[in-house]
Amino acid sequence: MKTTLTVKGMHCPSCKMLIEDVCSEVAGVQSCTLEMKSGKLVIEHEAGFDVKKVKREIEKAGDYTVIV
Repeated sequence: MKTTLTVKGMHCPSCKMLIEDVCSEVAGVQSCTLEMKSGKLVIEHEAGFDVKKVKREIEKAGDYTVIV
């Protein structure tokens, strides 16, 4: 399954790497790819994936806003 979110507040490639790392550590996430220019985060995941947990973890990692 795939879910697409929008992440705002990124300003450099390090932000992109941090968000992808944080996202990939959430249970049920198989892979994630973040397009820095558009802010689109595509998450491939298992059924029962908790999108609210990904949002919470990314927003805890820095000054980012995740739009579900």
